[in-house]
Amino acid sequence: MDLGPIGLWTFHLDRLPVPRAREVVAELEGLGYGAVWIPEAMGRDPLVHAALLLEGSERIVLATGIASIWNRAARAHMAIYLTLPNYTNNLRRLGFGDDDLDGGGSDRLVDALVAWGDVDAVAQRVRAHHRAGADHVCVQVLGTNADDARRLPLEQWRALAPALGLS
Repeated sequence: MDLGPIGLWTFHLDRLPVPRAREVVAELEGLGYGAVWIPEAMGRDPLVHAALLLEGSERIVLATGIASIWNRAARAHMAIYLTLPNYTNNLRRLGFGDDDLDGGGSDRLVDALVAWGDVDAVAQRVRAHHRAGADHVCVQVLGTNADDARRLPLEQWRALAPALGLS
């Protein structure tokens, strides 16, 4: 299965009526994204939801994510992961220590895990992952305040697509 070079992670499609969500999937496909990752538990069965969303697509891949992500801004988003041994053990294998994992994560850890900044800065981080050997990078747009978690980040996805060379 070809996921394409760039995918998006979002729970926003689960919050939309299915016909609108299909329209968004079709637009994302038109923007050049290869995959849309949706959460496992947001009130709908993810496999059924993926099947419904695929009706708005010709080629995009719909994939279920590993876990629901509820928090936004980087440390709040990472908080749950820093309590889970499977994530912290992996981070330790990657060279991060207890000081990096405590207190919501060190600046070094946040900077390593979250591509933040303007569109060009995020695009550079994605390209760096591809240069390092990744054949698919999944991007989740995080907002800067709690209300952003409820808004469909369609404008950000539209701005990011050409910066990533998708359009």
